[in-house]
Amino acid sequence: MSKDLSAGGIKIFASEFLPKGNYLKVNINLIDRVVGVKTKVAWCNKERVTERYCAGLEFIEMNEENNQTISEFLSYIYNS
Repeated sequence: MSKDLSAGGIKIFASEFLPKGNYLKVNINLIDRVVGVKTKVAWCNKERVTERYCAGLEFIEMNEENNQTISEFLSYIYNS
């Protein structure tokens, strides 16, 4: 599950701790399309009232088409 998508990264919820600096390949569902992105864990914290973790992932590698798709999606969401 994710939250706070931006052009530079995304915040996700995880069932286990993700060490800072780890690389992850994530697939982001943008309603009508799934975008694959290589990310790096910027931070990870345990949530207070649940058994899950919250982590900030920085986008480090994606093709131009996926970059454009995310930008258009964000523009649509914030300008609607």
